[in-house]
Amino acid sequence: MAEVVVWWAHTQDLTSTHRDWLDATERARLARLKQREDRDRFTLGSALVRSLVAALDDTDPAGVTLDRSCARCTEQHGPVTAPGRGWSCSVSHSGAFAVAAAAPAPARLGVDLETRCPADWRDLLP
Repeated sequence: MAEVVVWWAHTQDLTSTHRDWLDATERARLARLKQREDRDRFTLGSALVRSLVAALDDTDPAGVTLDRSCARCTEQHGPVTAPGRGWSCSVSHSGAFAVAAAAPAPARLGVDLETRCPADWRDLLP
């Protein structure tokens, strides 16, 4: 079984450097977000997954390229990947938090973060 590494962060951890890491596609997506909280969560998630992959590869997060190509339409709103890296990745954000996970490729993983518990959470467990 492959080891899964999970990191989390709070929007209070954001710096201007994290915003500098965003590529043109991510900046365009960021510009479409109306609420500051949404922009912060998106930036935090992008920075966190970049930082995690960079730490695993012992490299600079600014050099980690992310891809979110949708399997149906190829637009950049699908699951996050780090092309050319040996890691499968996942990222999620909710409230003021983000979580990122990575495992050696070709493992498949997904992470989900919810800061509010749905009323039917016991039904969702199975």
